[in-house]
Amino acid sequence: MLLLVAHHVLVDGRRGVAVLRSLLDGHREGDPSFTAAEADRRPSTPPGRPHRWRQIRHAIGDLRGRAPVTSLSLRVGPERRVAVLFADLAGLGGVEDAFGATVNDVLLAAVTAGLRQLLLSRGEAVAELEMRASVPVSSGAAGQPEGMLLLSLPVYENDPLRRLETIARRTAALKGRLRAGGGTVFDVLRLPTPLARAAVRWMQHIAARGINLFVTDVPGPREPLSLGGARLLSAVPVRPLTANVPLGVAALSYAGTLYVSVNADKAVADLGVLSGGMECEFATLTAAARDRTRQPHRAPAPAER
Repeated sequence: MLLLVAHHVLVDGRRGVAVLRSLLDGHREGDPSFTAAEADRRPSTPPGRPHRWRQIRHAIGDLRGRAPVTSLSLRVGPERRVAVLFADLAGLGGVEDAFGATVNDVLLAAVTAGLRQLLLSRGEAVAELEMRASVPVSSGAAGQPEGMLLLSLPVYENDPLRRLETIARRTAALKGRLRAGGGTVFDVLRLPTPLARAAVRWMQHIAARGINLFVTDVPGPREPLSLGGARLLSAVPVRPLTANVPLGVAALSYAGTLYVSVNADKAVADLGVLSGGMECEFATLTAAARDRTRQPHRAPAPAER
């Protein structure tokens, strides 16, 4: 087993994948996957100061909302529980084609279904519940800085297809705001250093009341990699827990499989209920996509990663 640990101050998820590729064998010349060179590109014309301040005000406004309080709203201790699950990327691609949702949308739908199943098993009311997830998104151009947006997950929704449709619509709206120059919570880091430090401390203070969980999805190598002739069989990402948010979901695609981990505080003893609900949602959506493609005269909607 090879374990790589890197602080986010050094590399984000996409650059971490680029570092991993550079350490392992198997890179093919001309491979279209994300590369280290792409990771270092930046937009050629950064926004002006008035526009930047509007972005920052927009970002701070996102953090003012309060996340709902559930039995998962607890202080993070020093010990963890981790669940790992897998999904076939070809099957998820079928969901993209059939319903116009991205792989990230499908992941978020699975997380929402898992949260619903977990809270129902604990006897909690979910009829009007929306939990807030912190989700990194790309601006759409290779190598551009990612933003961290806050997404409301429709835990109240019982129907898998309506759940996916709601999430796809909300993520599309948030990405549209990002591409139109709207702010994200990352924008506070572009303040002058003393103000940025104060803003980060403020964000850490309010994160527990404004966020229920973190969810991140990173595209990884499409081809199998190896180290010294030994095949890399699986690549499981684990997102650390921060700021008293006791649940973090991380996904990484590798060689045709989406590897997902759910990292939680040790107090979440029934973590298997959540991961089991996610597995069931992946299977349900994949089966629904197969049924949809069997129906005649239905053109697939375009989708993006």
